[in-house]
Amino acid sequence: MLTFLILTAITFSLLGFIIGLWADSFEQLQVVPLMIVTPLTFLGGAFYSISMLPPLCRRLPCSIRWST
Repeated sequence: MLTFLILTAITFSLLGFIIGLWADSFEQLQVVPLMIVTPLTFLGGAFYSISMLPPLCRRLPCSIRWST
């Protein structure tokens, strides 16, 4: 478990580093939260129950093992 946590932290750190190298301005840094984090937050049921999602959108979070 500790190895998984360390590898996850390194992966996200490297992803942030790569995005920081790619971005020319602060606006470009917002692409990742806008396109990836925000939809995953809403689909993951952070603000409401997954059962309230439309049937097509309900399959995605239920297919991920740790969100059910």
